Amino acid sequence: MEECLEDARYGISQVKFMDNNWISGKVGNLRFQAKVYAEASEFGINSGNVSKLTVRQEYGPIAINYDRGWDVKPKNVEEEKIIDTILDFCSHAYDGIKDFM
Repeated sequence: MEECLEDARYGISQVKFMDNNWISGKVGNLRFQAKVYAEASEFGINSGNVSKLTVRQEYGPIAINYDRGWDVKPKNVEEEKIIDTILDFCSHAYDGIKDFM
């Protein structure tokens, strides 16, 4: 049961692929927007394929923000888990498409 609750808290949902490499969605009860590229970059989070990321409550202030560097860092283990979940999802955003680019 606890694993089920954790899956819901950190599950990705309501994903939209938008213009200019932007992806939006929800992780648990938080909204996120990420600029995601097919390839990793030195400007990405952990040198990965996400160069910009904003996480916030639906109608609240920005909780976490990365724009080629941390503007607002994750403040605790839970926020780090949220970032890891989003980065893992985004690392597979172009699977199957990279071969045709």
